[in-house]
Amino acid sequence: MNRRQLLAGVLGTLVSAPLWSAPDPRLLDLQLEEQISKAQKLCVEAGETYQNWLNGRVSSHVARAEVGSRLQKLEAFQKKAAVLAVPASQTSVRHWARMQKQELQYFWSDMQKGSSAAQTQAQLQQRWQNAVGIQADLLETRRRQLKVVEKLRDNQQLGSYYHWRNSILIVMQSELALAQEVAEAFQQQNKSAMLTRRAISLYDQASLIQPPPSCLAAHQLYLERFTSLSKLCRSAQLAITAPDADTVANLQDDEEAYRKKALASDDASLAALRSLLSKTR
Repeated sequence: MNRRQLLAGVLGTLVSAPLWSAPDPRLLDLQLEEQISKAQKLCVEAGETYQNWLNGRVSSHVARAEVGSRLQKLEAFQKKAAVLAVPASQTSVRHWARMQKQELQYFWSDMQKGSSAAQTQAQLQQRWQNAVGIQADLLETRRRQLKVVEKLRDNQQLGSYYHWRNSILIVMQSELALAQEVAEAFQQQNKSAMLTRRAISLYDQASLIQPPPSCLAAHQLYLERFTSLSKLCRSAQLAITAPDADTVANLQDDEEAYRKKALASDDASLAALRSLLSKTR
């Protein structure tokens, strides 16, 4: 082989290598969702610990250690998520990470005081507003990711999955708008806000979506999520109308139940995607 042939071979390898080694955007999206899921679980667990501390079921020392441990793990998952996201999602992913860390840092610093006390309505409002910000970043990330992966139309089942996922994200956009409406109702002490009725309309909107067979289980969990949201909104209205220890406690319990349902529905969607992608390898 002469020098010209050798050079042509090397150049050919360099040019063709990216075509063979470029990762499938759908696999990267799956891995991103896995990191998001792990981070969300840690936040739900930290919230449970904080709630147990507020109710006097766990000491400040134990609660701080549990939340501190989850905060460290959270940072690791969030860093991986930032690497996996497409360029258009980088900003929303990084802001999502900062907001989640602020939530856990709030838990930790509150427990640092060493004396549990019922949260004031102002504190509940601030936490709700933080949750709205976290959900907004997550929704923006998923919408931008979807624009990339849904362009790959080489698999009919995956195409059906992404079509269903887009429909769910539209409902989740309404869910986010409702969460913002709840935050504003708290801030303005709007006792006439029609929060429960709006939540029921989300359930109705989601029930009209026809999921593909691969998404039936996940879709059912999203319906349960919106049912849980209706209960949460009813508790929010009561906490605004007649704020006392009982209505605030019920609101906190229903918020925790809703977060678990939200996590379960997103995890089921992730499981469906994982199953479909495993069949394409």
